[in-house]
Amino acid sequence: MRPRPFESLIAPAKLDLPTMSVGDRVCFHSDFGTIRHVGPLVGKKGQWLGIEWDDGQRGKNDGSIDGTRYFTAKSPTGASFLRATAPSLHLGRTFTEALRDKYIEERYDDSKVESVVLGSSDGAIEVEAVNLNKVRSKFAQLSKLKEVGLENYMIGKAGDDIQPVCPNIKRLDLSRNLFSDWNEIVRLSEQLPHLESLTLHYNYFRPLSAPLQGSCRSLVELLLNRTNVDWKQAHLIVCAFPSLRRLELGFNELATLEEPSSTGALPNLDSLVLDGNVLTNWNALIKAIKPLRSLSTLMVSDNQIGAIPLPTSSEVLPKTDTLFLDSNPLSSWNDVDALALWFPNLSNLRLLDVPLFNDPEISKYARLLVIGRLKSLRRFNSSAISEEERKDAEFFYLTWIVRNVERNKRESEHPRWKELVELHGEPEEEAPRVDTTRLQSRLITINVFVLTEVPQMGTSKRPEQKFQQSLQLLPNMPIKTLRLKLLKIFKAKPTTQIRVFVDLVQEGSPTGSWGEIDLAKQADLTWWGVENGGSLGIVLP
Repeated sequence: MRPRPFESLIAPAKLDLPTMSVGDRVCFHSDFGTIRHVGPLVGKKGQWLGIEWDDGQRGKNDGSIDGTRYFTAKSPTGASFLRATAPSLHLGRTFTEALRDKYIEERYDDSKVESVVLGSSDGAIEVEAVNLNKVRSKFAQLSKLKEVGLENYMIGKAGDDIQPVCPNIKRLDLSRNLFSDWNEIVRLSEQLPHLESLTLHYNYFRPLSAPLQGSCRSLVELLLNRTNVDWKQAHLIVCAFPSLRRLELGFNELATLEEPSSTGALPNLDSLVLDGNVLTNWNALIKAIKPLRSLSTLMVSDNQIGAIPLPTSSEVLPKTDTLFLDSNPLSSWNDVDALALWFPNLSNLRLLDVPLFNDPEISKYARLLVIGRLKSLRRFNSSAISEEERKDAEFFYLTWIVRNVERNKRESEHPRWKELVELHGEPEEEAPRVDTTRLQSRLITINVFVLTEVPQMGTSKRPEQKFQQSLQLLPNMPIKTLRLKLLKIFKAKPTTQIRVFVDLVQEGSPTGSWGEIDLAKQADLTWWGVENGGSLGIVLP
């Protein structure tokens, strides 16, 4: 039997719960959710909250109970009903309450006692204040704060006392809090005249029906990953932030970017991050971002874009020079060739973990082939391209065409063929051997081992090791790129914490010792002493 609608059974009661309304965010025993119902339940006493949890497995029902439906949750186990007075139910506190909770430690010293006259008593009441100097110094420090992180501090309201307490904040992270009303964000931002960057990951807001009112002119960076904010909502939100230059909408389940009614809301935006969504249509993506005249950086990694068609002359984006396309199902060299037409000034490209490079024979020379095809490229997969490498790559690309493409199809299938022949000359049909050797010599072979334990630094004692495989790498490969490649080999998540050691062969020693590589350092394989025939040891968690 279908649940009966709540409205047909009982008239809404006047509630003495002014701080609770549908759409508010709550936290109960560390679980976050959104209020979908406020009021009585049929056959039960008192006032109740119907909550849809962020974790779809957290609840006990789908918004209906005892045959009556109060709301409909996305998951059949995504909802619960709690009494409005339930212990441990957090409804959101003010920003400065959380700030003081984190940055002011109230430690009392009985040896230091001061007297304070209560202002409301007109001098009639004097009380003892313990360690008042320390409290004063802590408050003074709040006014000097420039970077503040208050993730998971149960903040749901701005309050009106922010500017006197901490007026100099420039970067603020409010991820995983209880904000649900964009007006609270505006109230908060307008009290921070120097605020430049605001992070709001994992906050879920009520949808706007009109442009957000306000003028927070200092804000240039707004990060809204995992907030379910879509493209239309984004255009309504940013109206209150006219100076915005970077916007992140990653992991928001965006399947398409619908054209907003007004496209003039982002005149200064130069960086847009759309990673981790479910975008599939390249042309629809370009149509949505085409009005962004200042856009120089576009990040759409980890989506479902399977093809990049050729553009018309009116669709090109000459301003965009940085593009990240990691982890998209791109499988054709035509997609790479098309990028040169879409982005004539493309200088920085990331194209990791795409099916095009799954073939070992292609993967071996993927970097050279990409550089050869994209004339303006200066950086590929986080590694700079030197003039020497470009020259080698372009000549290798010509050689590859001669080996693999019939003469009458070379110019039609490879747009740079004629240009590169004029620049480097046409390779001999039957004599590519010298050229291949020249380029192969740039690659080094590294043996990868799994270590059973962390080696002891500075000693010759070596843990047990198991050979995993050999890799052919460029010596100028960044360490961060090496880490991603190793994670892929071991089928580990990008967040997995691994430790990497290089085998340092010492003169006079047959074995040498292990030295740990700092994976966060901006350096390449050569800097760490990784040489051809060398070994890397990996310690997995």
